[in-house]
Amino acid sequence: NEVFTPTCAQLGCHDPLGRQESLIISPGRGYAMIVGVASVEMPQLSRVTPSDPTNSYLYRKITGSGITGDRMPQGGPFLNDAQIKLVRDWIRRGAPND
Repeated sequence: NEVFTPTCAQLGCHDPLGRQESLIISPGRGYAMIVGVASVEMPQLSRVTPSDPTNSYLYRKITGSGITGDRMPQGGPFLNDAQIKLVRDWIRRGAPND
C-alpha cells in the first residue's frame, strides 16, 4: 500500500524486526494484522473496522484523536491530509484487501 509500506513498515517500527505492539504492516502481512483485529492499546476497538474510520483505532492513531500513547508515525513526520484521506477512504470502502 502506498501509505502503510513507506511509513508504518519502517525499520524498527511495524516491520518484522520492530513489530511494535505486536503489529507488522509489511507487504503481504499487514492486512491480516489490522482488519478486524483488536488494538492493543484500546482492545474495545479494532485496528481497522471496515466502513467505519471513526471506530478504527489505526485511523485514530494517524489523526491523533481519541487515542492512548503517541500519534503515528511516532515522532513524525505525520501523514499529510492527502495520505490520511487515502486511509479514511479505504476504510470507508470496506477496507478491501487491495
